[in-house]
Amino acid sequence: MTRYERFTSGAILMLITAMTLLRFVGLEKSPPGFYLDEAAISAQVTCLRQSGHDLYGDRWPLFTAVLGGGYATPPYLYGGLLWTSIFGDSIGSFRGFAAFHGALAVLGIFALAFALFRRRDVALWAALCASLSPWLFQFSRVAWDPALVPCYLVWGLALALLEGRWRLTRSVAGGLLLALACYAYPPTRVQMALILPIFALWFWCRCPDSRKPLLFTALVFAGSVTPLIGRMLSPEFQARAAVLSIAGEEYLRPLGGFSWTAVLSAFFENMALNLSPGYLFWSGDANLRHATGSWGQWSPLEIAALALAVVLLVVGRRQKSREELVLWGLCLWAYLAGVIPAALTWESNPHALRSLGAAPFLALVAGGVLAKAEEHWLWIKSLLLVGAVVFVAAFVGTYFGSYPEKSRAWFDADVVESGHFEAGYPELALKFFTLRQGTESCQ
Repeated sequence: MTRYERFTSGAILMLITAMTLLRFVGLEKSPPGFYLDEAAISAQVTCLRQSGHDLYGDRWPLFTAVLGGGYATPPYLYGGLLWTSIFGDSIGSFRGFAAFHGALAVLGIFALAFALFRRRDVALWAALCASLSPWLFQFSRVAWDPALVPCYLVWGLALALLEGRWRLTRSVAGGLLLALACYAYPPTRVQMALILPIFALWFWCRCPDSRKPLLFTALVFAGSVTPLIGRMLSPEFQARAAVLSIAGEEYLRPLGGFSWTAVLSAFFENMALNLSPGYLFWSGDANLRHATGSWGQWSPLEIAALALAVVLLVVGRRQKSREELVLWGLCLWAYLAGVIPAALTWESNPHALRSLGAAPFLALVAGGVLAKAEEHWLWIKSLLLVGAVVFVAAFVGTYFGSYPEKSRAWFDADVVESGHFEAGYPELALKFFTLRQGTESCQ
């Protein structure tokens, strides 16, 4: 490795480390306040830790109801219980639980990129893209179940696909983590159903010697999600999904009832919204709980990767191996599969939260493209690093400067800071503050 390569690789590692650690900074300032969904879910965790039952009196539940027909999930309930037993039940602690998973997700994307591409440079670029991603950064700082998904998803795949020592042990762990991703957020279940068979088939053909560990992963995963499948057979458990679905009665009734034309039309329209340049490149999600409103969902580094991919398809046709094309195709499919759950719902599209599972695979594709571009033009690495540093400075300034003020209403900041909860404030969310203050107890 030349001095230039050591220097630039060191710079990439420093940027990754800085942006990963920044996930833990100012968690009670930006985002401001504590949104009522965060408070309600955290109240259930607090009650479970104090008493062994949730706020409804159910002992050690698998799921427990929160607001809007949603459910707090086992990864958040029991992971949060362990986390707050150590770090307390402050707002910063609960958001720190999300930040911890966000940091692990960056490391997991490095591991998964190495497992797929078997190249350290691709893994470094992918981790840098993940650490800079406004999409992943935002959801590393909000205290709710979906924040855990990228971590479990990428580490589950990485442990299942990495070769080397402790193969069977890692396969079992991979199956468990993939199951946790399914438990943590309903849209992820759709994405997993679309990508796991494809990844399994690819790995089965690529690594014949690893077929036995792959079967262990599949068996552990299937056994772990069996209780979840049982719950999904309940209409009550699926009620929120039925209301939000573009195939649901509530959505289709004004359109004259069910028809495949109406469903497909809505689906493709929603896909177009979630893939629109404005949303991806410069404005992002209009919901300021999901984005800052100052940046697109993609970082400039990922946008640069898209532009470079187009150039490489033209000038580098002969230099691309079949395996590289297959891997890019796998990651692109996984990205689209992460967007599909958002497109299957009618509410608030484009929707960065329901498509969160797409973000890690964007980093993987971008990492592969940037490493390939570096092979063609060595100087481009320096240019990309300068651009990354400029973006980090601008993004951090925005995130800790203007964003906390303009997003106050989105996170109930005035209510939380004043402590004056109006009559319409949900009782379940209010419980978080009364339990924390000691004016009520779950014992």
